[in-house]
Amino acid sequence: MSTIVGAKSFADVATVVGMLGGFASCVAIQAGTSRLMFVMGRDDALPRRVFGRPHRKPLTPVTNVLIIGAVGLPAMNLSLADATSFINFGAFLGFTLVNVCVIAYAVRQWRAGTRHSAVRYLLLPAAGAAIDVHLFTQLGGTAVRLGLGWLVIGMGWLAVITKGFRRPAPELRLRSGEEGGAAGPEASGPLLPTA
Repeated sequence: MSTIVGAKSFADVATVVGMLGGFASCVAIQAGTSRLMFVMGRDDALPRRVFGRPHRKPLTPVTNVLIIGAVGLPAMNLSLADATSFINFGAFLGFTLVNVCVIAYAVRQWRAGTRHSAVRYLLLPAAGAAIDVHLFTQLGGTAVRLGLGWLVIGMGWLAVITKGFRRPAPELRLRSGEEGGAAGPEASGPLLPTA
């Protein structure tokens, strides 16, 4: 397409810009995901010994960066359509569950005697969930298989750390100095080792 619009030189520029953008996105995703895994390890949602300890010198979760790189390496064989479908799998599933949770919240509140707007708490979330389910059905087969595989792995791990869903799941604990809210009494101490 870019050769039709601007000849070969424009196509070359568009290719280089696309590659640089993809590389920058991969670095940002790898850094962000490694830090998310660090927090999950620190809060015992993942094994602390592997995921919850930063490297001593740069004070970054180097092990997590390497794990993300190793998991992401096979993704180089995915087409762009499969990769974006895989990302959309998680987004559509997450949005669907948020809408279902709003409905569940409204039903619980209704049973407790508190009335909420049926349009805002039932109709709109149901419409949102229906749209998300429809979009979910439009995803490619590879993305659905990969997404379901990761979902099964995640549910299996959740079953392990909650002792068969008999214990509550670990929650995010904010520490002093972190964004997002005031720290509680259990949140004393530095985020990362200082020396």
